[in-house]
Amino acid sequence: MYTSDIKKKLDGYKFPVYSTEFCPRNQTEWNERSSAINCTKDNGYLCFPNEKFTQLLEFCHRARFIWIQEGYCLYLRTDDSTIYSYSCSSFQSGSECHNSSFPSYDLFKYPSCTSIGNGCFLAEPSCKGIDTTTQPPETTKTIQVAIASMNANKTLIKKEFAIKDEVTMIRILYGVLISISVFCIACIIYRGGIQLRKRRDDEEQPLIRTDICDNAELVVQESPVDRAIFMQWQDDNRQFVSTRACKEVEKLIKSQNLVVVTGNSGSGKSAIIQHIALCFRSQGWKVKPVYNVKEIADTYSSVDGSQSRLLFVFNDPIGNESFDEIAYNSWKEHEERLKAFLKNSKMLLSSRKYILLDDRVKGMLNDKSCSIDLSDDKHKLNNEEKKNILMSYSSNSGLLKDDINGILMTEEYFPLLCKLYFSDKNNQTIGPRFFKEPFNVCQEQIRNFRNDSKKECKEKYCALVLLVLCNNQLCVEDIHEKDCLKEKFKLALKLCGIQKSTAPHTIGDALKTLEGFYVKKIDDTYHFYHDFVMEVTTYVFGTDYPKETIQYADIGFLRRRVTLKSSNDNRTEIDRITIYLNDKYVSDLADRLFNDVFGDRLLDVVLNPCVRNEKMFQNIV
Repeated sequence: MYTSDIKKKLDGYKFPVYSTEFCPRNQTEWNERSSAINCTKDNGYLCFPNEKFTQLLEFCHRARFIWIQEGYCLYLRTDDSTIYSYSCSSFQSGSECHNSSFPSYDLFKYPSCTSIGNGCFLAEPSCKGIDTTTQPPETTKTIQVAIASMNANKTLIKKEFAIKDEVTMIRILYGVLISISVFCIACIIYRGGIQLRKRRDDEEQPLIRTDICDNAELVVQESPVDRAIFMQWQDDNRQFVSTRACKEVEKLIKSQNLVVVTGNSGSGKSAIIQHIALCFRSQGWKVKPVYNVKEIADTYSSVDGSQSRLLFVFNDPIGNESFDEIAYNSWKEHEERLKAFLKNSKMLLSSRKYILLDDRVKGMLNDKSCSIDLSDDKHKLNNEEKKNILMSYSSNSGLLKDDINGILMTEEYFPLLCKLYFSDKNNQTIGPRFFKEPFNVCQEQIRNFRNDSKKECKEKYCALVLLVLCNNQLCVEDIHEKDCLKEKFKLALKLCGIQKSTAPHTIGDALKTLEGFYVKKIDDTYHFYHDFVMEVTTYVFGTDYPKETIQYADIGFLRRRVTLKSSNDNRTEIDRITIYLNDKYVSDLADRLFNDVFGDRLLDVVLNPCVRNEKMFQNIV
């Protein structure tokens, strides 16, 4: 047990941090210290060294626990109150570096990560040779000289003077030697300190999973929207678990300027590239999220691309649910310029696998040497990685062993489903079925909102309907100011059977209750939480209200997601989310497409597969 419960609170941190003589050595001590500094179930206890490795610190973290990655120990820096990682690959035999990741509440099982002294980890071979303590100088022996009598002859007096001169010279030489020795020792310590600090700086890496240190200079250059996006990424990144695929992407982006991460929907593509982008950002890179190719050119033109460390992050560059011919043509149009940009910058892309497999995709996006496929045997999640991801959200979920084994067999959407499952207690009552039939479960929940007589449920359904009508981008405050939004708001109220007098802020309140599962808020704008949630919601809305979908949905949505049952349209990859219309809606769809011919989205009309339908063609003509 600890000898004292007296807590020594330290200054300079953004949250309460206490010094301790040693970190817990067993579960009992861990629980005692956790209680002593008032950590809770949701704010887990942590104990790490400071950045100088001269003091052990204990504090309560904002999460229940964090995952400590294989091959790294952690420490807490004072200046930004951020947890950083330190490579322990050089630890000597007998105090080896851990060869697997583990949750922070098991830290006492790995004492080499909390054993420090002399400003370093004791397990490092170089640590024992460094001694920062000072020793008092040895006292020199007193030289006794017999003093001759005043009556001694001159010869004796001369000898006495000679002896005194020798003593004086010895003292001077001795002093010079001591000074030289002290100077040499100081030089050795100073040079050793520089080398130690250099090695430490080379090895230290920010642990992005816990907190992000923003570079003050870069923050000035980032737009408010980009900063809001980074905050959302950081929030998503809290439970991020590094996998073999993630490490492969990290390795590849260091040697290449373009890396494409591909795989199935919900497989963690975006999570990986956003995690790596946050790492780059914390190391001084300018990170720019982009949503079309033109943004890349505009951003590159606005900075000194030849000197700036610039990283672009681009999700779904040539289509989200399906291959987008318009987006691909834009990519091809700018491809030569992109190659020039990438000589001095880097780019992380994510795309669904079946989109990149389209025969029309050529060039950079078809280069296998810069692509990581999360669905192939080398990179897809193994059971250990799945278990780590599952446990990162809840170590005490109450799931039975058989249930866990069943969940680990899930192939589709696994990282996403773990996040969604633990984001809502209602999902946890569903159990393993949530993982086995995610599309059906999500669809049922949305329909329950619609069918439930409770006012708050109808308001939630209305909020989702409005987000669909607004094409996945809704700022509640804009409803008062924009006529087109007012019209869509009134329509949503009508479709959902809600009183016309309902204020926009009521639907805004409903959106707040849906955050974390159905929606997310970036700056002041709501979006669907994930493509999967959007696809299910739009499918429900489209099948429930086909006429309103035709009339109000984005023209691009109609091209990608809506077809006629009589059309010979090959949509094998997205059949589950495709909205099939009866022939009675041919006239409505023809009117919508004809009207949009005169708008600024002509290509979306021309490329709509329904145009090739014979009945549709006759109605348009």
